[in-house]
Amino acid sequence: MSNTPWDPQNICEMAIASQENRTCCGRTAKGTSCQNRIKLSVIQKGHQKLVSLGGRPLDLATLELSLRDIVKSFLCVRWHQSQQYNEVAHRWYQTVVHHETQLSRAGHPSIPPSILVQLSEVDPTD
Repeated sequence: MSNTPWDPQNICEMAIASQENRTCCGRTAKGTSCQNRIKLSVIQKGHQKLVSLGGRPLDLATLELSLRDIVKSFLCVRWHQSQQYNEVAHRWYQTVVHHETQLSRAGHPSIPPSILVQLSEVDPTD
């Protein structure tokens, strides 16, 4: 667990909606980006949740659950909010774990090495 603020949007390279680009971050059955629009108020709440998450200590035990809640703000209600939120949240979670592993190897861990060893033993396809 890190006490250092972190930027989940930057670390996860989240291609998420902004005030200018309010489209869903989900993927169609053909693998293309969804073009459905999301309400600005929903996007703003999602961004507030991301800022709040980044201001808290990084805790991998609760991170994926937090990301599942947040990702719904960036997926369209029509198709992707109910179908892809677990997949997207898990992908973001795996990206954070990878990022933290790289920091640890570079000598700048923000998560204790014992936690990273446990994570390295987890099958990334789960």
